[in-house]
Amino acid sequence: MIIITQIGLVYFISRIILFAQNIWIEKTHSDFIDGWEYYYLAGDTTTQWNASLVRRWKLGGYIYSPATGGLRIIGRDWDLNDDGWLDVVLGRRGYGKADIYWNSSIGFDTTRKTVLQGLNTYPQGFSVGDLNFDNYEDIVIAEYDNRVHIFYGSVYGYSQFPDDSIVLGTEGAQHPLIADINNDGNSDIIVSSQHRIYFYYGPGPFHNLLPTDSIVCTDTWINRLSLGDLNYDNKLDLSVSQESGVIIYWGPNFLSFITLNAGSNADHSIADLNKDGYLDIFINQSANSDIIYWGSNSGFNTSTNIPGSGGGDCSIECINDDNSLDIAASQLNANAGYILWGPDYNSFTSLPLSNSQMQVVNIADFDNNGEKDVLFGGAGGPAYLYWNNGGFSPANHFIFPDASDDAVWEDLGSLWDRANKERYLSSVFDAGAIIIVDSVKWWGNFPQGIVCSLWVRGAVDTTAWTRWILLSNGGTDTLLNGKRFLQYRCTFSTDYKRTTKFSFDSICFYYHAMGISEKLTKNSLIFCSIMPNPFSSEAHINFFLPTRADVSLKIYNSYGELMKLLVDGNYNAGPYYVIWDGTDYRNKLVNPGVYFYCLKAGNLRKVGKLIFVKRGY
Repeated sequence: MIIITQIGLVYFISRIILFAQNIWIEKTHSDFIDGWEYYYLAGDTTTQWNASLVRRWKLGGYIYSPATGGLRIIGRDWDLNDDGWLDVVLGRRGYGKADIYWNSSIGFDTTRKTVLQGLNTYPQGFSVGDLNFDNYEDIVIAEYDNRVHIFYGSVYGYSQFPDDSIVLGTEGAQHPLIADINNDGNSDIIVSSQHRIYFYYGPGPFHNLLPTDSIVCTDTWINRLSLGDLNYDNKLDLSVSQESGVIIYWGPNFLSFITLNAGSNADHSIADLNKDGYLDIFINQSANSDIIYWGSNSGFNTSTNIPGSGGGDCSIECINDDNSLDIAASQLNANAGYILWGPDYNSFTSLPLSNSQMQVVNIADFDNNGEKDVLFGGAGGPAYLYWNNGGFSPANHFIFPDASDDAVWEDLGSLWDRANKERYLSSVFDAGAIIIVDSVKWWGNFPQGIVCSLWVRGAVDTTAWTRWILLSNGGTDTLLNGKRFLQYRCTFSTDYKRTTKFSFDSICFYYHAMGISEKLTKNSLIFCSIMPNPFSSEAHINFFLPTRADVSLKIYNSYGELMKLLVDGNYNAGPYYVIWDGTDYRNKLVNPGVYFYCLKAGNLRKVGKLIFVKRGY
């Protein structure tokens, strides 16, 4: 097989080795797992970074790298049938069922739904995520007995009965969370129950698994779970709602913890509410007021009581488009939900409900009008979806009539600012010499509604970086010339409708040594590498042409006999590679042994040795 390709202009074949002299490629799980989820406090468009303003933590919470490689968004897809509209999943209290209400351009219709059957009487929490990596979102439902059920999505929709179920050691299953908590490239399930939090590590099938790990909690009632780096040590921590507050278990081992005290039936949500660079925790408590624990460089040492008295679920988003985060919460025993308006959180809007036990709150743009709507659902009464049309009014809502019991327990948007973006920061690449970057190319699947933006920076040493440079796919910048170290970052802007279909598969940096001049000289043409060498299947011969030239590349045996002509033609300047698969001019496999290549460009040539070993050696 003979393949000659100008690197950076044509797709680089998947069988190329992971590192060659003139290529930095990231495509496998091990390539991406040394990177980070991140947030920069001064904003995505900032080109000069102050290290103190970077918040980064290990992958697995919002972004993960599958075992097969690449990057994906985990568990953030509410458009379950990929029609461009966010759908709603509600449990049905007392019936052992859950309903998927399908959204459309005409809104919700109470008859247009799919019923999932075979559940316990009390569904107590939902999460969605692609557990089996088939590009279809699966639905994980915790029940108040001792089970967690999984309905797997497929091209045919969802089965009418659970395909998989996990039996816990204790009753009171509450809130399942999907994440890659151990960074092995598989989706895991974390679920709470009375006195304990269980970890079920993927890939499954989960019904065959015993909990690999668990945390024993001090309180009897454990509810919502959240992940985030709350002490800024670059590890994911686990926060847990309990009866009298929130427990934070410090990652990665979750052996030590602190407790933030609050009133009974507390629930929580996390974001940087005051934009001081530290994550804050809002606790919706059924006391005389709600409470915010303010994050700082010394921990959660201060708190503020604010209007509202909830006890159910809560969610944080920028709802009224004023660049401040707002809080929506359900109000236990008050037949109402409410929205606390940032940035002061001194005033709130009350929204009437027919049920005093509302539990789950979702904030999302369900009607595609560019404004965030609020869904209140759960605990035996109808769920209410309040539409945001320049504000909220008691009459402007849709009612899901069934006696619902919980919904999806997730906040959309990034952990810090709740913007519809997920962010990845790569590790630092050392080229080992001063280089010129010829082009940067990346591949993936970016459905409508998801936009990938990529920045690159370079440095001679890692104490003096260039500014971040926004690149087009296949482009480069002169600022990257004369550097040794490279780093990139990506933002994935999304409407959370087709994140299951999204993938960032691979990225290649094509570069050559700084010493190669633009004039054809002996020192310039000599740039050539063979990988691997010795080889048993294919040898990749990489070379660089600083100017257009007539090029030939021939393979000879140790007796000087011509075995194969790989390249013969006139080629433009740039990096190239060619593959020799160990066959001669008749396409018959040659004998193992020592061979030589002769690369000629114009009146210059380069001769090198290749060693072909027996297949399977």
